[in-house]
Amino acid sequence: MPQFMSVAQWRELEQSSHDIKHEYIDGRVYAMSGGSRNHGQVSSNAHHLLEDAIGNDCYAYNSDVAARLSSSRYTYPDVTVTCDERDSATYETEVFSPRVIVEVLSP
Repeated sequence: MPQFMSVAQWRELEQSSHDIKHEYIDGRVYAMSGGSRNHGQVSSNAHHLLEDAIGNDCYAYNSDVAARLSSSRYTYPDVTVTCDERDSATYETEVFSPRVIVEVLSP
């Protein structure tokens, strides 16, 4: 059963939890499961393709960086692309203005 907490509490949890990442959806916190090698390879390929295509004004991040989808939704997409310079000045582990998010689906 997911826990309820504020965004600030979720951020504290993420800073103290080194082994497990948690997504924040409308006040609920969900522990994320690990992926397979195939999932990791597809994610890595997508990251490299986007990184090569976006140029110098944008940045591609892997699933170590959380993406703010709204004020009440923070997830860890497999790849996040941002072109907003404000993202370089915010939390080092979050992107606030994602332009593209990629989620690799696994069975």
